[in-house]
Amino acid sequence: MNFRMRPEPTLIVTAAEQKRIDNQAFASGIPERSLMESAGRSAADSILREFAETLPTRTFAVIAGSGGNGGDAVVVARILSEAGCSVETYLAASPEKMSAAAAFHTRQLIERTPGNVHVLGERPTDVCGALDPALRSAACLIDGLFGSGTSRPASGRFAAIIDSVNRAPGKVISLDLPSGIPADGGVLNGPAVTADETLAMHFLKPAHVLYPARQRCGQITVVEV
Repeated sequence: MNFRMRPEPTLIVTAAEQKRIDNQAFASGIPERSLMESAGRSAADSILREFAETLPTRTFAVIAGSGGNGGDAVVVARILSEAGCSVETYLAASPEKMSAAAAFHTRQLIERTPGNVHVLGERPTDVCGALDPALRSAACLIDGLFGSGTSRPASGRFAAIIDSVNRAPGKVISLDLPSGIPADGGVLNGPAVTADETLAMHFLKPAHVLYPARQRCGQITVVEV
């Protein structure tokens, strides 16, 4: 197995345990938007340190869902843009339909790069029509569609987004888990992203080590949050 591990032991937690850890952080007074900023910044720093210099160009396409994983993704997009990279961000939902913390960071991104943030259409054909040509020109794709909370198989426009990512020629980096993979086991129950790299957020999940899901994760790096 290919892992980039921290010096200290890394725990494997289930989706429910991850949610409980997050809720404990919120209860202790850490705002969700601050935790999202930390996760996204750690992921972006890892991308800039480990991968950006090996890409043919510093051109990125970021796919962001409506929840926590999507919020992490838009923070990544903002920081990569601030570092001088060319970044186009594709939202699976408008900010009004995102979680409050994700919407906060999305509005920040739109303020900084107003012409580089796009809301994907509702029909699968619209999704493919927008994403396929855009993703062909990106050297690296950041997959932030779904996180560890997903359990249902992706369908409709979400399956179309995953298919577009898997057709793209660029390097694919997934945040926490490749989208479409349930966190708590090794079973693939529907369409899922095939990542070259996965940046696990502070903890590993069962899907990072159990097959066949493990095969979709590529190289795994555990990043601090």
